[in-house]
Amino acid sequence: GGARWWDAVDGDYQRSIYRPSPLRGGLVNGVLRLAASDTQYFSGGRVAGYVPDHGKLMHLFLVKAHDAGAFAHLHPRPDSAFIPSFSGMLPPLPAGSYRAYGDVVDETGLERTLVGSIDLPAPAKSPTLAKLDPDDAWFVGAASRDSASRIDEAIFVLRTFPSKPTAGEPVTLRIEAYDKGWNRMLDIQPYLGMPAHAVVARVDGSVYVHLHPMGTSTMAAQDVFAARDRGDTTTTGSVRLVDHSTHAPTAEPLYGDNVVEFPYAFPKSGEYRVFVQVKRKGRVMTGAFAVTAAEPIASR
Repeated sequence: GGARWWDAVDGDYQRSIYRPSPLRGGLVNGVLRLAASDTQYFSGGRVAGYVPDHGKLMHLFLVKAHDAGAFAHLHPRPDSAFIPSFSGMLPPLPAGSYRAYGDVVDETGLERTLVGSIDLPAPAKSPTLAKLDPDDAWFVGAASRDSASRIDEAIFVLRTFPSKPTAGEPVTLRIEAYDKGWNRMLDIQPYLGMPAHAVVARVDGSVYVHLHPMGTSTMAAQDVFAARDRGDTTTTGSVRLVDHSTHAPTAEPLYGDNVVEFPYAFPKSGEYRVFVQVKRKGRVMTGAFAVTAAEPIASR
């Protein structure tokens, strides 16, 4: 009897433990098609829809497998808010296998990352960039190993505190922007309602996180919880959220000295890529940095 009770408790735990949700994807006639292969249901069988975060129902991140030599932050358009399928155009990324991470927020407030892989052919000679979302951005090239990434007329610098990150210990990732002569710091505009966005990915694909200066929590999830606290729901039980366009970027930089910091802790040692995105003069700019997290002292 005790064994049966324990097996039942263990089974309930296994069913409720969080697991990354699978994301199916592929190219159909040059268009990227995506679909979540699982859904959340309310009582009565109603499927939970997604709510926009920073004005987008999905933030899709593509990282080239094996070498992380290409990266994209895309915003595919939903086929329906209540049917988790999306489509969108691709920027000119090099051919190869990519790890795909689709960040979504359910109307329950649950933040989820849908995980999959996509094989991309060589890009078209004349890519249809005009059909991309205006907030889409990408990077192709080697990550900087000297903490400075040059993007057109700007130099982006990544400083870590402490200078040599150790797995499991808090670290601050600081981004500074300078002109090409290192004479002055540059103005930075908010991008998707934040001073900057960052993605940290282990080269082997075992770690991924989308960071904001406030951490990993999304604004959409906070809105959902606040709406439920005040009982602001529709007659069907859906939450009544404020217009997420209020999170759109403004014209003024949020930091006078243009220093943006991200809190983080590398979960395990190894080689990582840190992709940082800011906006300047209306253009999204992406810097790529190589960071190594050391093993904890106790395990050396």
